Amino acid sequence: MVKTTTLIYFTIWQMLMVAGVVHSETLPDTNATKNVGEFEWFPLAAYDRDIGVGLGLKGFYLNAIGKNESSDATVFASTKGERWFRFVFSIPDFEIRHGTRFDYAIDLSIDYDLYLRNSFFGVGMGSNFNNRSYYSKEPLDINLSMSRGFSETYTGRIGVRYKIVNNYNIDKNIYNNPDLSSLKEGKAERYSYFLTFTYDTKDNRLNPKKGYFIEAEWENSPFVKIQNPELKIQNFVLNRFSIEAQYYYYIEFLKTVFASRFKSEWLSNIDLPVQFLLPIGGNNTLRGFPQDRFLDKAYGLVNSELRFPIWCRLGGILGLDMGRVWSSIEEFSFYNWRITPAVGLRFYMDTFIIRLTPVNSLLNPKSALIMNVSI
Repeated sequence: MVKTTTLIYFTIWQMLMVAGVVHSETLPDTNATKNVGEFEWFPLAAYDRDIGVGLGLKGFYLNAIGKNESSDATVFASTKGERWFRFVFSIPDFEIRHGTRFDYAIDLSIDYDLYLRNSFFGVGMGSNFNNRSYYSKEPLDINLSMSRGFSETYTGRIGVRYKIVNNYNIDKNIYNNPDLSSLKEGKAERYSYFLTFTYDTKDNRLNPKKGYFIEAEWENSPFVKIQNPELKIQNFVLNRFSIEAQYYYYIEFLKTVFASRFKSEWLSNIDLPVQFLLPIGGNNTLRGFPQDRFLDKAYGLVNSELRFPIWCRLGGILGLDMGRVWSSIEEFSFYNWRITPAVGLRFYMDTFIIRLTPVNSLLNPKSALIMNVSI
């Protein structure tokens, strides 16, 4: 998934000016073969009381060896130990193969994080914000997949995944609060394979203005291992299902794009560790809420927004998000969904987009303005 970095102070204007210097004069033609060696970069800077001063860099190298491949890397580190590394290699590049028939494509992604102070509120929609506690979380996610474009709109993908999540440095008050007792120290890891089928009529993958997108995914983890001081080692099987639908429409007289998404995801196993529960909250799901605000074994999510131009490559969004979680997909209903408005900025590079969204103000108006940055 796209990660977020939480900021209390962020030099937005300086970063946009730097990006304005390095980006190409015109947007690339996504339907044509790219020039060899097209490279873009974007600096990251942050300050937070918990993580200290952080610096990072996002880089995207397109068609370096003339095979229409891409390499996408992000590195971030802070003075108090926060770490983030993400690398994605695709051949051919996602945007280049979008809307085409192709024999095969290979994608590799490696995502490593070290969250020093990750929030935990409990499990389910009844979790109380006042119970917010902290712990250290260290996930590693590696994916390797092969896909085929059967037509310009239908794509199939098969892949393998390895994921491990280590929880430690748990607040002592968690052990004394029965609402937080589900969080345990230790590692949880799984090996899995997955199948994905996609129907996609969008006119552009990176920044679509019109079209539909429908995707279904099934993931089977025949070997899931949990290791903690209390349970020692426990093994079980896990199945994950996901469906997603997107719609885009361009409002010509406003030069504005209406974008909407529905997504639902659920797990089959009844007794799961917190490490593998499904979260909503944060910049990619339920904006206006902290990262991973709600956790459980199933969720439903709706995002709708208007994307409009502001100046040059800087744009803005006004939207509305709805979502909730359940302990089972069989409990799915449209009752008691959390609703939150969304506002933010989007800066369009040639090969990626920087998004900045305020968060947390709805839940705690007296708190400092916090920004989520995703790339």
